[in-house]
Amino acid sequence: MIVHTDTCFTLHTAHTSYQMAVGPGGALLHTYYGPRLPDRAPDLTDGRRPHDDPGCWTDLLPKEWSAPGAADHRTPPCIPAFADGSETAELTFVQAEAAAGKPALPGLPAFRDGDGVETLTLTLRDVFGLEVQLRYTVYEAEDLITRTAVYTNTSSLPLTLHKAASLCLDFAPGPMDLITLNGTWAAERTPERAPLRWGIQSIGSTRGIPGHAHNPAAILCTPDCTETAGSCWGFALVYSGNFLIEAQRADAGQRLVMGIHPYHFHWQLEPGASFAAPEAAMVYSDQGLGEMSRRFHNAIRTRLLPPRWQDMKAPRPVLLNSWEACYFDFDEAKLLALAGAARQADIDLFVLDDGWFKGRNGTASSLGDWTADRTKLPDGLPGLCAKLNAMDLGLGLWVEPEAVSPDSDLYRAHPDWAFAVPGRQPCQIRYQYNLDLSRPEVVDGVWQQLEQVLRSCPIQYLKWDMNRALADVYSPALPAAPEGGSWYLARRITEGAEGKPALDRGDRLWARLTAPD
Repeated sequence: MIVHTDTCFTLHTAHTSYQMAVGPGGALLHTYYGPRLPDRAPDLTDGRRPHDDPGCWTDLLPKEWSAPGAADHRTPPCIPAFADGSETAELTFVQAEAAAGKPALPGLPAFRDGDGVETLTLTLRDVFGLEVQLRYTVYEAEDLITRTAVYTNTSSLPLTLHKAASLCLDFAPGPMDLITLNGTWAAERTPERAPLRWGIQSIGSTRGIPGHAHNPAAILCTPDCTETAGSCWGFALVYSGNFLIEAQRADAGQRLVMGIHPYHFHWQLEPGASFAAPEAAMVYSDQGLGEMSRRFHNAIRTRLLPPRWQDMKAPRPVLLNSWEACYFDFDEAKLLALAGAARQADIDLFVLDDGWFKGRNGTASSLGDWTADRTKLPDGLPGLCAKLNAMDLGLGLWVEPEAVSPDSDLYRAHPDWAFAVPGRQPCQIRYQYNLDLSRPEVVDGVWQQLEQVLRSCPIQYLKWDMNRALADVYSPALPAAPEGGSWYLARRITEGAEGKPALDRGDRLWARLTAPD
Protein backbone atom coordinates (compact mmCIF):
# COMPACT_ATOMS: atom_id res chain seq x y z
CA MET A 1 0.00 0.00 0.00
CA ILE A 2 1.25 3.48 -0.88
CA VAL A 3 -0.10 6.45 1.06
CA HIS A 4 1.16 9.94 0.29
CA THR A 5 0.54 13.65 0.45
CA ASP A 6 2.40 16.24 -1.59
CA THR A 7 5.36 16.05 0.77
CA CYS A 8 5.15 12.78 2.74
CA PHE A 9 5.32 9.28 1.24
CA THR A 10 4.68 6.07 3.18
CA LEU A 11 5.07 2.57 1.75
CA HIS A 12 3.29 -0.20 3.66
CA THR A 13 3.83 -3.94 3.34
CA ALA A 14 2.01 -6.49 5.46
CA HIS A 15 4.38 -6.03 8.41
CA THR A 16 6.68 -3.10 7.55
CA SER A 17 6.58 0.57 6.60
CA TYR A 18 9.02 2.86 4.80
CA GLN A 19 8.65 6.63 4.87
CA MET A 20 10.20 9.66 3.16
CA ALA A 21 9.35 13.34 3.35
CA VAL A 22 10.29 16.55 1.57
CA GLY A 23 12.10 18.89 3.93
CA PRO A 24 12.39 22.67 3.72
CA GLY A 25 14.41 23.62 0.66
CA GLY A 26 13.30 20.57 -1.31
CA ALA A 27 15.63 17.91 0.10
CA LEU A 28 14.09 14.43 0.10
CA LEU A 29 14.64 12.99 3.57
CA HIS A 30 14.42 9.45 4.85
CA THR A 31 12.29 9.29 7.99
CA TYR A 32 11.47 5.65 8.78
CA TYR A 33 11.94 1.97 7.89
CA GLY A 34 10.69 -0.50 10.44
CA PRO A 35 7.58 -2.19 11.88
CA ARG A 36 4.31 -1.29 10.20
CA LEU A 37 2.86 2.11 10.97
CA PRO A 38 -0.86 2.99 10.89
CA ASP A 39 -2.19 3.34 7.35
CA ARG A 40 -2.34 7.13 7.69
CA ALA A 41 0.96 7.54 9.46
CA PRO A 42 2.05 11.07 10.39
CA ASP A 43 5.08 12.74 8.84
CA LEU A 44 7.97 11.59 11.03
CA THR A 45 10.41 14.30 9.91
CA ASP A 46 12.16 15.45 13.05
CA GLY A 47 12.23 19.15 12.25
CA ARG A 48 15.89 19.40 11.31
CA ARG A 49 17.09 22.60 9.71
CA PRO A 50 16.59 22.98 5.93
CA HIS A 51 19.42 21.91 3.68
CA ASP A 52 19.73 25.43 2.20
CA ASP A 53 20.10 27.07 5.62
CA PRO A 54 23.56 28.74 5.63
CA GLY A 55 24.06 27.52 9.18
CA CYS A 56 23.20 23.88 8.47
CA TRP A 57 25.58 21.00 7.89
CA THR A 58 23.78 19.07 5.17
CA ASP A 59 25.61 15.84 5.95
CA LEU A 60 23.68 15.75 9.22
CA LEU A 61 20.43 15.27 7.31
CA PRO A 62 19.04 11.75 6.70
CA LYS A 63 18.91 12.13 2.93
CA GLU A 64 17.04 9.67 0.77
CA TRP A 65 19.41 10.47 -2.11
CA SER A 66 22.43 12.68 -2.43
CA ALA A 67 25.24 13.71 -4.73
CA PRO A 68 28.73 15.01 -4.00
CA GLY A 69 30.05 18.53 -3.78
CA ALA A 70 27.20 20.23 -1.92
CA ALA A 71 28.43 19.71 1.66
CA ASP A 72 27.14 16.15 2.09
CA HIS A 73 30.48 14.46 2.70
CA ARG A 74 29.14 10.94 3.17
CA THR A 75 29.60 8.34 0.45
CA PRO A 76 27.24 9.34 -2.38
CA PRO A 77 25.00 7.08 -4.47
CA CYS A 78 25.80 9.01 -7.65
CA ILE A 79 28.67 11.06 -9.03
CA PRO A 80 27.84 13.11 -12.13
CA ALA A 81 30.40 15.08 -14.14
CA PHE A 82 28.91 17.96 -16.09
CA ALA A 83 30.14 19.47 -19.35
CA ASP A 84 31.99 22.26 -17.52
CA GLY A 85 33.99 19.71 -15.51
CA SER A 86 32.17 20.25 -12.23
CA GLU A 87 30.96 17.31 -10.13
CA THR A 88 28.73 19.19 -7.70
CA ALA A 89 25.01 18.43 -7.68
CA GLU A 90 22.10 19.16 -5.37
CA LEU A 91 19.10 16.97 -6.14
CA THR A 92 15.82 18.45 -4.96
CA PHE A 93 12.30 17.05 -5.07
CA VAL A 94 10.17 17.84 -8.14
CA GLN A 95 7.18 15.49 -8.19
CA ALA A 96 5.71 12.17 -7.08
CA GLU A 97 3.55 9.62 -8.87
CA ALA A 98 1.99 6.47 -7.45
CA ALA A 99 0.49 3.81 -9.72
CA ALA A 100 -0.57 0.19 -9.73
CA GLY A 101 1.89 -2.25 -11.24
CA LYS A 102 5.58 -1.91 -11.96
CA PRO A 103 7.46 -0.25 -14.85
CA ALA A 104 9.67 -2.56 -16.88
CA LEU A 105 13.42 -2.52 -16.40
CA PRO A 106 14.53 -3.42 -19.95
CA GLY A 107 17.53 -5.69 -20.26
CA LEU A 108 17.90 -6.27 -16.53
CA PRO A 109 16.62 -8.99 -14.19
CA ALA A 110 13.93 -7.86 -11.77
CA PHE A 111 11.12 -9.04 -9.54
CA ARG A 112 7.95 -9.47 -11.59
CA ASP A 113 4.86 -7.30 -11.80
CA GLY A 114 1.57 -8.85 -10.71
CA ASP A 115 -1.46 -8.58 -8.49
CA GLY A 116 -1.09 -6.37 -5.45
CA VAL A 117 1.99 -4.55 -6.76
CA GLU A 118 2.29 -0.75 -6.59
CA THR A 119 5.09 1.64 -7.54
CA LEU A 120 5.97 5.09 -6.23
CA THR A 121 8.16 7.23 -8.50
CA LEU A 122 9.85 10.27 -6.97
CA THR A 123 11.59 12.69 -9.33
CA LEU A 124 14.60 14.70 -8.16
CA ARG A 125 16.41 17.27 -10.28
CA ASP A 126 19.60 19.30 -10.26
CA VAL A 127 19.79 22.76 -11.82
CA PHE A 128 22.53 21.58 -14.22
CA GLY A 129 20.17 19.07 -15.83
CA LEU A 130 20.59 15.75 -14.04
CA GLU A 131 17.24 14.14 -13.22
CA VAL A 132 16.97 11.07 -11.02
CA GLN A 133 13.78 9.03 -10.80
CA LEU A 134 13.68 6.93 -7.65
CA ARG A 135 11.31 4.00 -8.14
CA TYR A 136 9.97 2.05 -5.16
CA THR A 137 7.87 -1.03 -5.89
CA VAL A 138 5.86 -2.42 -2.98
CA TYR A 139 5.11 -6.15 -2.76
CA GLU A 140 2.74 -5.95 0.18
CA ALA A 141 2.08 -9.65 0.76
CA GLU A 142 5.77 -10.54 0.49
CA ASP A 143 7.00 -7.73 2.80
CA LEU A 144 9.37 -6.70 0.01
CA ILE A 145 10.28 -3.30 -1.41
CA THR A 146 12.41 -3.08 -4.54
CA ARG A 147 14.23 0.02 -5.68
CA THR A 148 15.99 1.38 -8.71
CA ALA A 149 17.21 4.76 -9.91
CA VAL A 150 16.84 6.05 -13.45
CA TYR A 151 19.26 8.83 -14.38
CA THR A 152 18.31 11.22 -17.21
CA ASN A 153 20.17 14.11 -18.80
CA THR A 154 17.64 16.93 -19.22
CA SER A 155 20.25 19.49 -20.29
CA SER A 156 21.47 20.41 -23.77
CA LEU A 157 25.02 19.21 -23.08
CA PRO A 158 26.41 15.72 -22.41
CA LEU A 159 27.21 14.62 -18.88
CA THR A 160 29.02 11.58 -17.51
CA LEU A 161 28.02 9.32 -14.64
CA HIS A 162 31.04 8.08 -12.68
CA LYS A 163 28.82 6.36 -10.12
CA ALA A 164 25.16 5.39 -10.47
CA ALA A 165 23.95 3.33 -7.52
CA SER A 166 20.58 1.66 -7.08
CA LEU A 167 19.95 2.24 -3.38
CA CYS A 168 20.90 4.71 -0.67
CA LEU A 169 19.50 4.44 2.85
CA ASP A 170 20.33 6.49 5.95
CA PHE A 171 19.83 5.22 9.50
CA ALA A 172 19.65 7.12 12.77
CA PRO A 173 22.77 7.15 14.98
CA GLY A 174 23.33 4.06 17.08
CA PRO A 175 25.40 0.87 17.09
CA MET A 176 24.73 -1.62 14.30
CA ASP A 177 26.28 -4.84 13.06
CA LEU A 178 27.11 -5.51 9.42
CA ILE A 179 26.66 -9.03 8.04
CA THR A 180 28.11 -10.00 4.66
CA LEU A 181 28.51 -13.31 2.81
CA ASN A 182 32.12 -13.89 1.79
CA GLY A 183 34.32 -16.81 0.82
CA THR A 184 36.45 -18.55 -1.75
CA TRP A 185 36.20 -21.44 -4.18
CA ALA A 186 34.31 -24.36 -2.59
CA ALA A 187 33.59 -22.20 0.47
CA GLU A 188 31.26 -19.52 -0.85
CA ARG A 189 28.76 -17.38 1.09
CA THR A 190 30.31 -17.71 4.54
CA PRO A 191 28.51 -15.30 6.90
CA GLU A 192 30.73 -12.72 8.58
CA ARG A 193 29.30 -10.45 11.28
CA ALA A 194 31.07 -7.52 12.89
CA PRO A 195 30.15 -4.17 14.46
CA LEU A 196 29.87 -1.38 11.90
CA ARG A 197 32.95 0.70 12.60
CA TRP A 198 33.45 4.42 12.08
CA GLY A 199 34.25 5.14 8.46
CA ILE A 200 33.31 3.04 5.45
CA GLN A 201 33.28 -0.74 5.20
CA SER A 202 32.67 -2.20 1.75
CA ILE A 203 32.48 -5.37 -0.27
CA GLY A 204 32.31 -5.63 -4.02
CA SER A 205 33.59 -7.13 -7.22
CA THR A 206 35.51 -5.72 -10.17
CA ARG A 207 35.68 -9.08 -11.96
CA GLY A 208 32.75 -8.39 -14.26
CA ILE A 209 30.85 -10.99 -12.21
CA PRO A 210 30.02 -11.21 -8.49
CA GLY A 211 32.37 -14.17 -8.09
CA HIS A 212 32.86 -16.35 -5.06
CA ALA A 213 34.56 -13.74 -2.84
CA HIS A 214 31.52 -11.62 -1.98
CA ASN A 215 27.79 -12.05 -2.49
CA PRO A 216 25.97 -8.88 -3.67
CA ALA A 217 23.94 -8.70 -0.47
CA ALA A 218 24.29 -7.28 3.03
CA ILE A 219 22.44 -7.08 6.33
CA LEU A 220 22.44 -4.31 8.92
CA CYS A 221 21.09 -5.30 12.31
CA THR A 222 20.96 -4.23 15.92
CA PRO A 223 23.73 -5.76 18.06
CA ASP A 224 21.18 -7.85 19.99
CA CYS A 225 19.66 -9.36 16.83
CA THR A 226 19.55 -13.17 16.75
CA GLU A 227 17.91 -15.74 14.50
CA THR A 228 14.59 -15.31 16.32
CA ALA A 229 14.56 -11.79 17.79
CA GLY A 230 15.75 -8.28 17.05
CA SER A 231 15.68 -5.85 14.15
CA CYS A 232 17.48 -6.42 10.86
CA TRP A 233 17.42 -4.88 7.40
CA GLY A 234 18.39 -7.08 4.46
CA PHE A 235 19.51 -5.82 1.04
CA ALA A 236 20.22 -7.73 -2.19
CA LEU A 237 21.25 -6.50 -5.62
CA VAL A 238 19.46 -8.22 -8.51
CA TYR A 239 22.49 -8.09 -10.77
CA SER A 240 25.38 -10.37 -11.75
CA GLY A 241 28.06 -7.86 -12.77
CA ASN A 242 30.49 -5.57 -10.96
CA PHE A 243 28.97 -4.33 -7.71
CA LEU A 244 29.83 -2.27 -4.64
CA ILE A 245 28.12 -2.23 -1.24
CA GLU A 246 29.26 0.50 1.14
CA ALA A 247 28.23 0.73 4.79
CA GLN A 248 29.29 3.94 6.48
CA ARG A 249 29.15 5.02 10.10
CA ALA A 250 29.35 8.77 10.63
CA ASP A 251 28.41 11.22 13.35
CA ALA A 252 24.94 11.68 11.84
CA GLY A 253 24.21 7.96 11.66
CA GLN A 254 24.71 5.09 9.25
CA ARG A 255 24.39 4.98 5.46
CA LEU A 256 24.21 2.01 3.10
CA VAL A 257 24.80 2.44 -0.64
CA MET A 258 24.44 -0.43 -3.12
CA GLY A 259 24.80 -0.66 -6.88
CA ILE A 260 27.17 -1.04 -9.83
CA HIS A 261 30.82 -0.67 -8.88
CA PRO A 262 32.22 2.68 -10.08
CA TYR A 263 35.46 0.94 -11.13
CA HIS A 264 35.72 1.21 -14.94
CA PHE A 265 32.28 2.84 -14.96
CA HIS A 266 32.01 6.02 -17.02
CA TRP A 267 28.57 6.25 -18.58
CA GLN A 268 28.12 9.17 -20.93
CA LEU A 269 24.58 10.53 -21.06
CA GLU A 270 23.81 12.54 -24.15
CA PRO A 271 21.02 15.13 -23.91
CA GLY A 272 17.72 13.32 -23.38
CA ALA A 273 19.36 9.95 -22.70
CA SER A 274 18.70 7.81 -19.60
CA PHE A 275 20.51 5.11 -17.65
CA ALA A 276 18.61 2.64 -15.44
CA ALA A 277 20.49 1.15 -12.50
CA PRO A 278 19.94 -2.51 -11.55
CA GLU A 279 17.20 -3.37 -9.10
CA ALA A 280 17.87 -3.65 -5.37
CA ALA A 281 15.58 -5.49 -2.94
CA MET A 282 14.93 -4.62 0.72
CA VAL A 283 13.37 -6.62 3.55
CA TYR A 284 12.96 -5.63 7.21
CA SER A 285 12.26 -7.96 10.12
CA ASP A 286 11.73 -7.26 13.82
CA GLN A 287 11.71 -11.01 14.48
CA GLY A 288 15.35 -11.73 13.81
CA LEU A 289 17.43 -12.96 10.92
CA GLY A 290 15.37 -16.10 10.37
CA GLU A 291 12.20 -14.18 9.56
CA MET A 292 14.11 -11.80 7.28
CA SER A 293 15.53 -14.80 5.41
CA ARG A 294 12.11 -16.44 5.07
CA ARG A 295 10.62 -13.22 3.67
CA PHE A 296 13.37 -13.05 1.07
CA HIS A 297 12.87 -16.72 0.19
CA ASN A 298 9.13 -16.28 -0.23
CA ALA A 299 9.53 -13.18 -2.40
CA ILE A 300 12.12 -14.86 -4.61
CA ARG A 301 9.97 -17.96 -5.06
CA THR A 302 6.78 -16.06 -5.88
CA ARG A 303 8.08 -13.00 -7.73
CA LEU A 304 11.55 -13.69 -9.15
CA LEU A 305 11.79 -17.35 -10.17
CA PRO A 306 10.20 -18.30 -13.51
CA PRO A 307 6.49 -19.01 -12.93
CA ARG A 308 6.84 -22.70 -13.72
CA TRP A 309 9.24 -23.20 -10.83
CA GLN A 310 7.77 -20.87 -8.22
CA ASP A 311 6.31 -22.39 -5.08
CA MET A 312 7.51 -25.81 -6.31
CA LYS A 313 4.37 -26.23 -8.42
CA ALA A 314 6.58 -28.26 -10.73
CA PRO A 315 9.28 -30.06 -8.72
CA ARG A 316 12.76 -29.30 -9.97
CA PRO A 317 14.46 -32.34 -11.48
CA VAL A 318 17.18 -34.15 -9.58
CA LEU A 319 20.33 -34.16 -11.71
CA LEU A 320 23.60 -36.01 -12.05
CA ASN A 321 26.54 -34.10 -13.52
CA SER A 322 29.20 -36.00 -15.45
CA TRP A 323 32.18 -33.88 -14.37
CA GLU A 324 33.46 -35.57 -11.21
CA ALA A 325 32.83 -39.02 -12.66
CA CYS A 326 34.46 -38.44 -16.05
CA TYR A 327 36.25 -35.11 -16.38
CA PHE A 328 37.32 -35.06 -20.07
CA ASP A 329 37.75 -38.83 -20.34
CA PHE A 330 34.53 -40.27 -21.73
CA ASP A 331 32.75 -41.68 -24.74
CA GLU A 332 29.07 -42.34 -25.34
CA ALA A 333 29.21 -45.83 -23.83
CA LYS A 334 30.70 -44.51 -20.59
CA LEU A 335 28.10 -41.76 -20.38
CA LEU A 336 25.22 -44.16 -20.97
CA ALA A 337 26.51 -46.53 -18.29
CA LEU A 338 26.66 -43.63 -15.84
CA ALA A 339 23.21 -42.49 -16.93
CA GLY A 340 21.78 -45.97 -16.43
CA ALA A 341 23.03 -46.05 -12.85
CA ALA A 342 21.60 -42.57 -12.33
CA ARG A 343 18.18 -43.63 -13.54
CA GLN A 344 18.19 -46.60 -11.17
CA ALA A 345 18.63 -44.03 -8.39
CA ASP A 346 15.51 -42.16 -9.64
CA ILE A 347 17.55 -39.25 -10.99
CA ASP A 348 15.68 -37.18 -13.60
CA LEU A 349 18.32 -35.26 -15.52
CA PHE A 350 21.78 -36.13 -16.86
CA VAL A 351 24.05 -33.10 -17.33
CA LEU A 352 26.93 -33.53 -19.75
CA ASP A 353 29.69 -31.25 -18.52
CA ASP A 354 32.87 -29.94 -20.15
CA GLY A 355 34.50 -31.99 -22.90
CA TRP A 356 31.58 -32.68 -25.25
CA PHE A 357 32.66 -30.33 -28.09
CA LYS A 358 35.25 -30.97 -30.75
CA GLY A 359 38.88 -31.20 -29.66
CA ARG A 360 38.12 -30.54 -26.00
CA ASN A 361 40.28 -33.10 -24.19
CA GLY A 362 41.68 -30.69 -21.61
CA THR A 363 41.46 -27.08 -20.47
CA ALA A 364 43.99 -25.74 -23.00
CA SER A 365 41.88 -25.73 -26.17
CA SER A 366 38.59 -25.60 -28.07
CA LEU A 367 36.46 -23.12 -26.11
CA GLY A 368 34.39 -21.35 -28.75
CA ASP A 369 33.97 -24.37 -31.04
CA TRP A 370 30.46 -25.36 -29.98
CA THR A 371 29.89 -28.47 -32.09
CA ALA A 372 29.77 -32.01 -30.74
CA ASP A 373 32.97 -34.08 -30.82
CA ARG A 374 32.03 -37.04 -33.02
CA THR A 375 34.93 -39.14 -31.71
CA LYS A 376 33.23 -39.14 -28.30
CA LEU A 377 29.63 -38.83 -29.47
CA PRO A 378 29.34 -40.60 -32.85
CA ASP A 379 25.64 -39.76 -33.15
CA GLY A 380 26.11 -36.23 -31.86
CA LEU A 381 24.01 -34.64 -29.15
CA PRO A 382 20.71 -35.68 -30.80
CA GLY A 383 21.77 -39.33 -30.64
CA LEU A 384 22.84 -39.11 -27.00
CA CYS A 385 19.68 -37.20 -26.11
CA ALA A 386 17.45 -39.83 -27.75
CA LYS A 387 19.16 -42.62 -25.82
CA LEU A 388 18.82 -40.72 -22.54
CA ASN A 389 15.17 -39.94 -23.25
CA ALA A 390 14.58 -43.66 -23.84
CA MET A 391 15.81 -44.18 -20.25
CA ASP A 392 13.36 -41.48 -19.12
CA LEU A 393 16.24 -39.08 -18.49
CA GLY A 394 16.51 -35.50 -19.70
CA LEU A 395 19.72 -34.02 -21.13
CA GLY A 396 21.51 -30.99 -19.72
CA LEU A 397 24.60 -29.36 -21.18
CA TRP A 398 27.64 -27.34 -20.04
CA VAL A 399 28.69 -24.22 -21.96
CA GLU A 400 31.03 -21.28 -21.44
CA PRO A 401 29.97 -18.96 -24.27
CA GLU A 402 31.73 -15.79 -23.10
CA ALA A 403 35.17 -17.47 -23.38
CA VAL A 404 37.49 -18.51 -26.19
CA SER A 405 40.66 -20.62 -26.26
CA PRO A 406 43.59 -19.28 -28.30
CA ASP A 407 43.84 -22.86 -29.60
CA SER A 408 40.40 -22.94 -31.24
CA ASP A 409 38.96 -22.57 -34.70
CA LEU A 410 36.97 -19.55 -33.53
CA TYR A 411 40.04 -17.66 -32.30
CA ARG A 412 42.08 -18.56 -35.36
CA ALA A 413 39.32 -17.16 -37.55
CA HIS A 414 38.53 -14.11 -35.39
CA PRO A 415 41.36 -13.21 -32.98
CA ASP A 416 39.99 -9.66 -32.80
CA TRP A 417 36.81 -10.94 -31.15
CA ALA A 418 38.60 -11.34 -27.81
CA PHE A 419 39.06 -8.47 -25.39
CA ALA A 420 42.46 -6.85 -25.92
CA VAL A 421 43.86 -3.36 -25.45
CA PRO A 422 45.60 -2.23 -28.66
CA GLY A 423 49.36 -2.43 -28.23
CA ARG A 424 49.17 -4.73 -25.20
CA GLN A 425 49.44 -8.50 -24.97
CA PRO A 426 46.21 -9.76 -23.34
CA CYS A 427 46.57 -11.99 -20.32
CA GLN A 428 45.58 -15.63 -20.54
CA ILE A 429 43.85 -17.13 -17.52
CA ARG A 430 43.02 -20.85 -17.62
CA TYR A 431 44.27 -20.87 -21.23
CA GLN A 432 41.43 -18.61 -22.33
CA TYR A 433 40.38 -15.08 -23.19
CA ASN A 434 37.06 -13.25 -22.78
CA LEU A 435 35.03 -12.51 -25.89
CA ASP A 436 33.93 -8.93 -26.48
CA LEU A 437 30.17 -9.38 -26.30
CA SER A 438 29.58 -5.65 -26.75
CA ARG A 439 30.14 -6.22 -30.48
CA PRO A 440 27.05 -7.42 -32.38
CA GLU A 441 29.07 -9.58 -34.76
CA VAL A 442 30.63 -11.46 -31.83
CA VAL A 443 27.26 -12.11 -30.22
CA ASP A 444 25.90 -13.23 -33.59
CA GLY A 445 28.79 -15.62 -34.13
CA VAL A 446 28.48 -17.28 -30.73
CA TRP A 447 24.69 -17.31 -30.89
CA GLN A 448 24.62 -19.03 -34.26
CA GLN A 449 26.60 -21.94 -32.82
CA LEU A 450 24.62 -22.18 -29.59
CA GLU A 451 21.31 -21.86 -31.38
CA GLN A 452 22.13 -24.87 -33.55
CA VAL A 453 23.09 -26.87 -30.46
CA LEU A 454 20.02 -25.91 -28.44
CA ARG A 455 17.65 -26.55 -31.33
CA SER A 456 19.23 -29.88 -32.27
CA CYS A 457 17.50 -31.80 -29.48
CA PRO A 458 15.36 -31.13 -26.37
CA ILE A 459 18.08 -29.92 -23.99
CA GLN A 460 16.33 -29.26 -20.69
CA TYR A 461 19.11 -27.63 -18.69
CA LEU A 462 21.98 -25.31 -19.51
CA LYS A 463 24.91 -24.95 -17.14
CA TRP A 464 26.52 -21.64 -18.13
CA ASP A 465 29.98 -21.56 -16.58
CA MET A 466 32.36 -18.60 -16.30
CA ASN A 467 35.78 -19.70 -15.18
CA ARG A 468 37.75 -16.48 -15.47
CA ALA A 469 37.13 -12.85 -14.63
CA LEU A 470 37.14 -10.09 -17.22
CA ALA A 471 40.44 -8.39 -18.01
CA ASP A 472 41.92 -6.27 -20.80
CA VAL A 473 38.49 -4.72 -21.26
CA TYR A 474 38.50 -2.53 -24.34
CA SER A 475 36.10 -2.43 -27.24
CA PRO A 476 36.37 -0.72 -30.62
CA ALA A 477 32.58 -0.97 -30.81
CA LEU A 478 32.14 1.60 -28.02
CA PRO A 479 33.16 5.26 -27.71
CA ALA A 480 36.44 5.91 -25.93
CA ALA A 481 34.82 7.22 -22.73
CA PRO A 482 32.13 4.73 -21.64
CA GLU A 483 34.19 1.54 -21.56
CA GLY A 484 32.05 0.48 -18.60
CA GLY A 485 29.34 -0.48 -21.07
CA SER A 486 31.30 -3.61 -21.96
CA TRP A 487 30.46 -5.09 -18.59
CA TYR A 488 26.70 -4.97 -19.11
CA LEU A 489 26.13 -5.99 -22.71
CA ALA A 490 26.95 -9.63 -22.04
CA ARG A 491 23.24 -10.10 -21.29
CA ARG A 492 22.53 -10.04 -25.04
CA ILE A 493 23.70 -13.64 -25.29
CA THR A 494 20.64 -14.65 -23.27
CA GLU A 495 18.23 -12.55 -25.34
CA GLY A 496 19.29 -13.51 -28.86
CA ALA A 497 21.17 -11.43 -31.36
CA GLU A 498 19.68 -8.36 -33.00
CA GLY A 499 16.68 -9.31 -35.09
CA LYS A 500 16.70 -12.91 -33.88
CA PRO A 501 14.46 -14.00 -31.02
CA ALA A 502 15.80 -16.00 -28.13
CA LEU A 503 14.73 -19.62 -27.93
CA ASP A 504 11.10 -20.16 -27.02
CA ARG A 505 11.95 -22.61 -24.23
CA GLY A 506 10.99 -20.46 -21.26
CA ASP A 507 10.83 -23.55 -19.04
CA ARG A 508 14.48 -24.45 -19.59
CA LEU A 509 16.47 -24.47 -16.37
CA TRP A 510 19.61 -22.35 -16.25
CA ALA A 511 22.53 -22.57 -13.86
CA ARG A 512 25.17 -19.84 -13.77
CA LEU A 513 28.57 -20.46 -12.20
CA THR A 514 31.13 -17.71 -11.60
CA ALA A 515 34.07 -19.59 -10.10
CA PRO A 516 36.34 -22.39 -11.29
CA ASP A 517 35.09 -25.93 -10.78
